[in-house]
Amino acid sequence: YESSWSCSWPYVTGFFDAEGHIRIQAVRSEVSLHIGQKFEGVLRTILAFLTANCPECSGNIRSTTQSASVLYITQRQTCTYILHMMLLSGLSVKRTAAELALQLNKSNQPEIRKLMGATYGNQGRYRRLDKQACTLIKLVNQLQQKKRYRVAKGHGVETDAIEQQLRDLKDMRVRKHAVARLGVLRSDIRCLLRCGAVKS
Repeated sequence: YESSWSCSWPYVTGFFDAEGHIRIQAVRSEVSLHIGQKFEGVLRTILAFLTANCPECSGNIRSTTQSASVLYITQRQTCTYILHMMLLSGLSVKRTAAELALQLNKSNQPEIRKLMGATYGNQGRYRRLDKQACTLIKLVNQLQQKKRYRVAKGHGVETDAIEQQLRDLKDMRVRKHAVARLGVLRSDIRCLLRCGAVKS
């Protein structure tokens, strides 16, 4: 694929519209861009184009299954530049998501992440983390940092209590996420019934 055609911003834009994904992290105001594809050669060509045309781009390609690969771009400056260029090149399906991602900052991260979720339609609807789950993840990350600090200072024996807190928080996160998923599912079922769906 690399030698058979020349990549361009319109091509990258159209490809991203079809196969790309804009992700906002659960607990940080960070954006990443993902492109999935069966043929890794196509991703290598796109990555080569982005590396040549974007500031400090250092994306990487990972195999997710035996038949698919994903190109990951994680640098904030690079993601911002790519999103701007794709908007100028006619980004359509993911235009709203791109515009929201460009507005992201520390103060509006939860709101932007929620609005981004609405642009995905039903894709991953029951896997999305709500605000409460994101808060729990943030607490887990803070405790993990605290544990690493104490170990680095030679106070590893004092981490037992932190380990227990981590287990409790992780269990709570799983339970809360399950309850939230069931709540969304029940809401969807009620909506379908109101629209005339018949119980089977």
